[in-house]
Amino acid sequence: MFFKKKIKNQPLTAEQKEAKKKKSDTRAAWQMLKMGEAFDKTVVDIALQSAKSWKRFGVGALIVAGLGVGAVMGLTPLKEAVPYVARVNETTGHTDIITTIKDKQMHYDEVINKYWLAEYVRYRESYDWNTIQSTFDATNLLSAPDVQAAFKEIYNSPEAPHKILRQQAKVVAKVTNISFVGDMAQVRFTKQIMPTSGATDQTPPPQKLIATISFEFKATPMEESDRLINPLGFHVTSYRVDPETAP
Repeated sequence: MFFKKKIKNQPLTAEQKEAKKKKSDTRAAWQMLKMGEAFDKTVVDIALQSAKSWKRFGVGALIVAGLGVGAVMGLTPLKEAVPYVARVNETTGHTDIITTIKDKQMHYDEVINKYWLAEYVRYRESYDWNTIQSTFDATNLLSAPDVQAAFKEIYNSPEAPHKILRQQAKVVAKVTNISFVGDMAQVRFTKQIMPTSGATDQTPPPQKLIATISFEFKATPMEESDRLINPLGFHVTSYRVDPETAP
């Protein structure tokens, strides 16, 4: 039986060494490339996972913030302090609460109506020698023709205030309350004669009166000067004054 004779390792030639080195370098380069790809994939996976986590965190934070804002807005009306002023009449002892339109949920139409009713009563029932002409003209401007005629009769009568009081006294009318009964308005007011000299011992007590008034807003042609006094065309169509009876 024959055996192949083993040949001892022979020294590598320069060409063989160079080829072996290139083969080793190529294998090392492939290994480095695979390691780089694995590293890049790991970094990308971590970044994607982090982005998803931050997205969930951001959505959660927005929800919590929204709930917080809603809770604060819901509690704000409960914490809002609405101040008011109580006013006591020193003469009668009657107490009034000074309110705003929002406090009483009052309609602007009602506010406007009350304003013009109070203005009319003050114009018509007050008297001052120095302003008699302006208040007389304003009362006529705010009155319908029939009411104008009745008002002029008062100033033409012997009991007209400018004929009796003249410059010695004035009449102060103060509106205390305005209410509505159907289409009519009831204006409670006081009327007091006050000497122009300032002598309080000569001042009679105020009268308590109720004016029952019907009114309308009517667009009528008027001069610019009249429009400055009555811009909305307020007109009193009936007017009656009675003493206020004690409750």
